[in-house]
Amino acid sequence: MTEDSILCSITGSFLNKIYGNETWSDRSISTSVDKKQVNELTYDIETHLHDLLLSNNAKAYTQFEQDNYVSRIASIVEHCGSDTVDAHKCDCVADVLAGVVRKMPCRIPLTFCAAERAALKKRCMVAINTSASILFKNKYFKICRGNQKAIVFGLVYLLRTGVTRDSHVVLPRMLELHAVLPLEAHLKAFFGVSPSSITDTENRLKFVVRQNAGV
Repeated sequence: MTEDSILCSITGSFLNKIYGNETWSDRSISTSVDKKQVNELTYDIETHLHDLLLSNNAKAYTQFEQDNYVSRIASIVEHCGSDTVDAHKCDCVADVLAGVVRKMPCRIPLTFCAAERAALKKRCMVAINTSASILFKNKYFKICRGNQKAIVFGLVYLLRTGVTRDSHVVLPRMLELHAVLPLEAHLKAFFGVSPSSITDTENRLKFVVRQNAGV
């Protein structure tokens, strides 16, 4: 759906024109403007979640992280092999490898599993849908459609720790995202989203929560 029309998602062909309830035509079926906006919002959120978790960009980043990890391991192993002092201390391969992993400054990257990520995408959709809708419709922010991607990304990153207000859970905590989400420093290069959008989204969300709480 666009602002006033329905287009085929495969061919891009024009299918029908959308009219609000206040407009009548004998050649069309009246469609609620509010319902259209909700459908568009849901579609946009799902699209951005797909980009973050299941797209070619996500696959490319996963491969990048795995290649980087292997490269660092090789470098440390080579260094350990040239260090004669440490070599005499350790005569077990398992101990050597354990020592290499302990020296790694980064996390162990997971393999790209589409089924697991699809299930995680659905959980994220449920978790952030309400908060995203509130932020997009807030009159103080006036978030254009082009900036919604940064907000969606920011909300997903906030799920790593969760957001609460008194005893009310605004965003649930999803610890498994720590191992799946790209490192913030690489968001701009792979997804075109600034890392600062996470903090910006957090500030916006806290503002809305205080606003709704009457603070």
